[in-house]
Amino acid sequence: MNGRGALLLAAALAGGIARACGEYDGWEHLPQVHEIRFRADAVGFAAHHEYFDLPRWFERDRRAGEVRELTREAHAVRYADAPGSRTSLRGWDEVGGHLKLVASDGAEYLAEEGYCGEGEVRPGTLASGGRRIAIGGDECDSVAAVEHLGDHRLLGTYRPVECGTWGRTGLLVQRRSDGAVVARVLPATGRVVRAVARDPFAPLVWVATEGGVEVIDARHFATREALRLAMRFDASQRPRLAFVARVEDDDPVATLAWMLAVADPAVFRSAAPAFRIGPGKTPLYDHFMSGAMPAPFFAPLTPLRAAYRDAVARAAPPLRRWAVNNLCKLPDRAVDDELPALIAATADETLRAALARCQAQRAEGWAHYRPMPEQHLRNRYRRD
Repeated sequence: MNGRGALLLAAALAGGIARACGEYDGWEHLPQVHEIRFRADAVGFAAHHEYFDLPRWFERDRRAGEVRELTREAHAVRYADAPGSRTSLRGWDEVGGHLKLVASDGAEYLAEEGYCGEGEVRPGTLASGGRRIAIGGDECDSVAAVEHLGDHRLLGTYRPVECGTWGRTGLLVQRRSDGAVVARVLPATGRVVRAVARDPFAPLVWVATEGGVEVIDARHFATREALRLAMRFDASQRPRLAFVARVEDDDPVATLAWMLAVADPAVFRSAAPAFRIGPGKTPLYDHFMSGAMPAPFFAPLTPLRAAYRDAVARAAPPLRRWAVNNLCKLPDRAVDDELPALIAATADETLRAALARCQAQRAEGWAHYRPMPEQHLRNRYRRD
């Protein structure tokens, strides 16, 4: 996990999400794909929620393009011997302080992460068989993935910087014979390239970024499809992962329904305010940014109090702490009435401590609470 991710996860475990020098990005609630495997009928993905420490598995049907989520066991059965990129759950295997990267043909590389920030410029390095290989991109690039395609070497790059991990260069295509860069692909779904895999069933290369998956023409190194990962409600009103064409097609209410493990997503969907998505406003912004408790801008979300409360007991453990953080921000006195019972019923010591901090912060916060003008709330949230 990068420095920014470690900071955010530590903050999440303490009961909230913090930002060192950045704000919420629209992809942060989504799982990050770090492994791609192939079957004749589908492409399988292993992914990980960086800030919630939760693995997920899914596949895309080649013919229909539909996404189907899988259990760990189902993914293992379907893709155990399938070709493609093979990485650890975290994305890399560490060897002596280096990252061990393996191409689909078994070729091994060792990468050392660089850093650019706070006045320091330390380029990343790449080596194979004891020989140093020039990356050939920006001086701040590090390599997260390597793939072989004939005489070409494909490098997935990223940039470790002061505020975490960003991307600039995207995918670099080198000639293996002399290391010359012959093409650069800037994925539309993101610039942090986490995995690269050659498709053995079609002349394609699949590239995983922070925002989804890019399908690249293996002959011309041009994007064929930009598959943005999103959360949507399916026909039965259950929140599901999906690939979409536009960022705006992501449904933050579906994400909340999944995160809170709501028992009845249809009821939750009708109660949740729609989120304004436009210039200067990112989906789910308020739920990920820390703020004073109780938060006046959270007033339109008070109908979700029961969902936040229930998630403290029912959601996956890292999401329970996130639910506590959001429950605490609700400017609703009923939260204060319910906290003693929640604390008494919680066996997990860390979670109980988070609830106790919430109780103390709210007691102090009410003394300084000022409602937000109705017009400001209407500008922040709207119903469709």
